[in-house]
Amino acid sequence: DQTNRNGIAPRHQPATDFFEPLIDPGGVERVPVTQALEADATPLRITEFTNTDDALVGTLVHRLFQFSAELPDLRVETIAGLAGRLIRPEERATAANAGATLDRAISAWSSMRAQPGLYALLASGDRMHELPFSCVSPEAPNRVLRGTIDCLVRSADGTITVIEFKTGAPSAAHQAQLDVYLEAARALFPGAAVAGRIIYPR
Repeated sequence: DQTNRNGIAPRHQPATDFFEPLIDPGGVERVPVTQALEADATPLRITEFTNTDDALVGTLVHRLFQFSAELPDLRVETIAGLAGRLIRPEERATAANAGATLDRAISAWSSMRAQPGLYALLASGDRMHELPFSCVSPEAPNRVLRGTIDCLVRSADGTITVIEFKTGAPSAAHQAQLDVYLEAARALFPGAAVAGRIIYPR
């Protein structure tokens, strides 16, 4: 019998469902470095590309630095041949102007490669491209920052150099990003002398 002592049947309250994700206040938050910098300092914008072709130019520049050791010479047609092999079919298909994108990437890479001391630095030791890392944020111990270093060079004397290639306009956010990468490199190579460079096209 579902009636109470007064002879009145109780009203059944509908169950409430909560579909929001459960949040652990003490949990570890994993955040990309660029996202963390944008959240912590709104004026320092990391985003430097206005369209997909701009982003693809930056991607191709990174790949040219990574694979340019394969070049037998630096003739225009040789570099163009390598760049053409480095662009993926889906990237070529979705680019607004794949030919112009390749030309822009080659021009930016050539300008950046010609900067004083860069070629010698890249040839001075072991190179690691697109090096992923995770590190604890110094400002928030429960936050793990994730990022990818464009290029890290370990010279013969043990010196570590972090190199960031930027094809967009110079920004204060780029230095903030590099500072995080330098701390990550110091954690990866304890006791080593660590330096950094940001390389822009001239």
